[in-house]
Amino acid sequence: MFVYYVSTTIFSFIRFLGPVYRLLVWLSVRQLQRELSQRIGESLSLSIAYKTYWPEVILIAERHPTRDWKPQFRFCIRRDMRGVVLDSLKFPGELRGRGLGRFCVRWLKKFCRWFGFAFIVLGSYPEAEGFWKKMKFTMLEYPEWSTYWK
Repeated sequence: MFVYYVSTTIFSFIRFLGPVYRLLVWLSVRQLQRELSQRIGESLSLSIAYKTYWPEVILIAERHPTRDWKPQFRFCIRRDMRGVVLDSLKFPGELRGRGLGRFCVRWLKKFCRWFGFAFIVLGSYPEAEGFWKKMKFTMLEYPEWSTYWK
């Protein structure tokens, strides 16, 4: 498990504005959808679901030619509104090495700064640990997980 501590939050008060906050989150994610679709070269479908966490954002390339899995960027905001859980950042082999992962992570860091979140937390496959360390995420030991994984 990895965590990234957001250094400075800009507009944490905006979360209390309800509908305005949701609109700003939606507009920000729509901009990401456009930019990432352009970088990948195919359309990404967007789903913002208000389920357990508020909200859960899913960007996925439904028509990607790879049969086993598709490009996907998925995150959700924790119930306590303190942090963001990065649930999935996946790109097939032919899309790796093009800076797409770095682009998504930098966007998410900026999103957290603007919307007042203190941290980003994620689980990782062993082969991706080097990427998360390069992106300035800190690896957590097992006892520390419970602080973030709620």
